[in-house]
Amino acid sequence: MTGENGSEHDSIVAELAPLLVVTGQVDEARTLTESVLARDPDPRIEAKLRTGMTHVMMRRRRVDEADAQVTRLLERLPPPLRLRAQGVASFVQVMSGNVSIADAMAGQALEAARQAKHDVVEATALMTLTWTQSAQGGIDAGIAAGRRAVEVAEASQAPFSGFLFPHAPLGGALLQADRIDEAEEAFGAGLSRADQTAAPGAVVYHHAGLAAAKFLRAEWGDAVSEAEVALELTERTGTSWPLLPVAVLARIAIAHDDLPAAQAAIGTGLASPEAGQPVMTAQWLHWARAVLRAASNDLQGAANSVEQAWWVTPELRDAIGNRIIPIDCVRVALAAGAHVLAKEIAAGLEVLARRTSVNSLPGTRRKAGCPKSCGHHAGGGLAPRQHWQPSTCRGDGFAHPYRKRGRRTRRRGSVEPTDRAAALHLPAHGRDPREAHLSQAQRLVAG
Repeated sequence: MTGENGSEHDSIVAELAPLLVVTGQVDEARTLTESVLARDPDPRIEAKLRTGMTHVMMRRRRVDEADAQVTRLLERLPPPLRLRAQGVASFVQVMSGNVSIADAMAGQALEAARQAKHDVVEATALMTLTWTQSAQGGIDAGIAAGRRAVEVAEASQAPFSGFLFPHAPLGGALLQADRIDEAEEAFGAGLSRADQTAAPGAVVYHHAGLAAAKFLRAEWGDAVSEAEVALELTERTGTSWPLLPVAVLARIAIAHDDLPAAQAAIGTGLASPEAGQPVMTAQWLHWARAVLRAASNDLQGAANSVEQAWWVTPELRDAIGNRIIPIDCVRVALAAGAHVLAKEIAAGLEVLARRTSVNSLPGTRRKAGCPKSCGHHAGGGLAPRQHWQPSTCRGDGFAHPYRKRGRRTRRRGSVEPTDRAAALHLPAHGRDPREAHLSQAQRLVAG
């Protein structure tokens, strides 16, 4: 096709480029797409190419460029050709942390897609709504949207259906609801779908999701394996989604007193294109960096990272990690003497607890030998400011079931906790986990 400039050539590229993105050949897709767009092609061809280019930018996590592509589409195309762009635009917004905007756009796209019987746009809008509804406290509505997105995507025969990965947001919503078994099933089904649709670029999201699920269950060995696979596939498929996996690796390394390994993992995240951008999962990186800095006795740096973790994507606070990240951040902020910041986070956690209610796993009482000084128990205090370190209690917000002070831990993954509820620091007597975390945060701030 090289050197040809006819409309037939452009039409072929418009069909080929999206398939290249789906199969992980992102750079090739971008080169072909830009060569045709430079000639100001027919609007229908431009619509397909810019939609594909938006997906390229999203896979690369270059959200500003993705937004520019889809905005150009919405401005230039006549209404009949805008539908596909509307669905993609909503997803770009939620990935950028603009939840309220994304929710409104997805609602409009969903209605239009159903009227036009456009299943790819319908599934895309439902994927967006899975995230936005969950992030705004409507976990049940988010899960319902996610399940419907899976149904629509699996029934679609459209060429663009390979862009869809509805199991990833569904799994995320299920994690947020503490339904970890179901979340793992969703991520596993997503891997199967990616294989069936020859879409290797989508597998990164599902391995990263599995890393989060295993981490939340304190299954360290499996969490590390999934995180490492996600990072390896980021290099091989062109899909950039490293912030969550590197945070998992860093946080587990800190639990094992392996601060150099934690620093190496954080360095990988900081070197990624999305580092410093307000994008989904950015809070994970800043959270892990805050804990690492605190463990390294860089308390001012730790406080700075806590502030970044809390403010980088404020509309996505009630998302994956909301059960762990705020408590860690409160503890670190207090240890660093940032009491105003700690109270601010505790107040924010109160808002999340009030607007969202989910079913909790059965909790456990404090086990024998668990020190009262850990932040998990009423009246517990923190380590002195001059020497902060994560607690050894498996029931607190750090979940270290086998770490002992003054000793290096066993090899990564060699010991797994047998009590999942304790490892997840969930409360006793079936209380809502957000309410328990609010109580824990309030106790910490009250000191």
